[in-house]
Amino acid sequence: MIKRLFYYALLGSTLIVAGCSSPSKPGVGKVSTAYSYNHKNHVQSYLDPEYDRLELMVGLELNIDPRLIGAIRVAGERSNANQISRSGARTVYQILPKTRAAIIKLYKVDPYQSSYHAALGAGYLLKENLMRNQGNVDAAVGEYNSGLYRENWTQSTQNYRQRVQQYLNPL
Repeated sequence: MIKRLFYYALLGSTLIVAGCSSPSKPGVGKVSTAYSYNHKNHVQSYLDPEYDRLELMVGLELNIDPRLIGAIRVAGERSNANQISRSGARTVYQILPKTRAAIIKLYKVDPYQSSYHAALGAGYLLKENLMRNQGNVDAAVGEYNSGLYRENWTQSTQNYRQRVQQYLNPL
């Protein structure tokens, strides 16, 4: 209940409280299915502060640090929503088509649907990676970038991990 009240106070009265379908009825519904915050469906710039709010929502919903989701976006991927990688990755979180299909199958969330759903999809991936790696953020970030098989990790993966860690832990 404290999380929900904090969340509502922080993000304003036009937003459904995390886990609620109505600000006056805590505990009803889920944000992922009852999302009513009036944001732009697809925020284009990866630097848009709207993503900070979306990541806070996702962090509270999934019980992960929203700064990690933001670090993936700002320090790791550094891509706008309309940019598509050579491998077909989309959104500011650069989610591959195969990964998208897995997220849809497992969580019934299409990360290409909106900026919120993209943040939610990235959050689910990071949560899985953190659980698989006993909370090791560096390993979770490496898996987010290059997959589960460390033998496939390259210098590019190392650089990505370093950028994310520096963003999370500035000097």
